[in-house]
Amino acid sequence: MTVSVPHSPLHTTGNHPTRSLRAPSLIAGAGLLLMAVLSALANFGALESLITDGDPAKTVADISAAEPLFRAGIAGLAAVVVLDVIVAAALFDVFASVNRSISMTAAWFRLAYSAVFLVGICRLLKSDSASSPYTCC
Repeated sequence: MTVSVPHSPLHTTGNHPTRSLRAPSLIAGAGLLLMAVLSALANFGALESLITDGDPAKTVADISAAEPLFRAGIAGLAAVVVLDVIVAAALFDVFASVNRSISMTAAWFRLAYSAVFLVGICRLLKSDSASSPYTCC
């Protein structure tokens, strides 16, 4: 006999209770969508508008003149890193029932990517103000 309650956090299949994948799936999907929007706004809306190809002096002047916009772009990219960690955990939860070891490997690769991305973001901050004590790298 199979008992299943569609909106319960636990489903019972035969004699084995299984967790619902609805919540982690929604978290992963919403996180990915928010990551796409935030990264596009931060990169193309804030950072790319301040960069002049082939003219580093103008780029420095533009960043200095619009420092709040530059910092907002950096904050947006940092939020993407945080969301990426949340998405990694949610996707692990979703796919662990299929193959836990592959799901764990994929989550670790996603976390490694997030760490490298964070280092790149910190380098942007360091290039903005080399003497600032608030740089993270």
